[in-house]
Amino acid sequence: MFPAHPPAIAVRIATIALVLTFIDDGLRELKDVGAQCGYLEGRSNNIVMPHWAALLYVLASLTIQLGAGFYVIVYAILTPGGRLLLPHNNDSGLLRHVRTALWLLAAFVLSSVIIYGLGQPASQHAQGRLVFILRNLGILGGVLLLLGVGTASSRLHALLLLLARAMLAGHGLELAPVNSLALLSVVDVVVIPLALALLFGLHTRAVALVLAVLLACFDMSINHFWSGFRYNDNIRYYFYEDLSIIGGLLLLATAGGGELSLDTCRSKELPLGVIGRRGGAPETQSLLADTD
Repeated sequence: MFPAHPPAIAVRIATIALVLTFIDDGLRELKDVGAQCGYLEGRSNNIVMPHWAALLYVLASLTIQLGAGFYVIVYAILTPGGRLLLPHNNDSGLLRHVRTALWLLAAFVLSSVIIYGLGQPASQHAQGRLVFILRNLGILGGVLLLLGVGTASSRLHALLLLLARAMLAGHGLELAPVNSLALLSVVDVVVIPLALALLFGLHTRAVALVLAVLLACFDMSINHFWSGFRYNDNIRYYFYEDLSIIGGLLLLATAGGGELSLDTCRSKELPLGVIGRRGGAPETQSLLADTD
């Protein structure tokens, strides 16, 4: 069902989609630094920042989001297609620092979970604190996925892909934050089993693709901020967040679940003769173990 070497254009689009929320949020901060600082200095916050600390954090966050975000986009456009989902520790020139850019983005997302998720009162989150945290962890999962597939260390590769799957699966638990209890129940009946399958790495590629399609349908139908009567800054924010998570899911659909997954366990347990009878050569077993 899934090619061993996915089309380069699909991987490029997924990578760009993953970082677009950083670009959008960085531009939003650049537009009104003062308001962002005032938001962090609020006395009702759980974590109250002095003005200098708030200003430093806002400047650092917009610099990281815009700088590292654009760097990853350039990387996705210029990198030869076969290298996008392969280790790039020894790359030179522009590609040499892409891992640094990704780690900076990961550190920013983690800091936003602490400062905005835990540091702000629940009333500040339109969809609730838990949803805010799950959405940000989903984005972090996509970034960790790119870091995982780009590392030459098999142990770190397996660990990062496991964390990426868990974080992207966690986002699936809040895929339908709607007011209709009936609709929420129907969606959860479909989504929760898929999220659990993604967590354990069972049929990872197919499940990630299905979740990406479901999230895309939800995002386009609910968060269409470009419609004049629907425009809202929060809706635009949610749209780009979901777009980034869709990018992470599409990358997972191409990269597979990694070594620490049920897919890999099942492929290793299949006897060579069974794999041969299913249409692949006996040596295909090692390829399955490496890619699923």
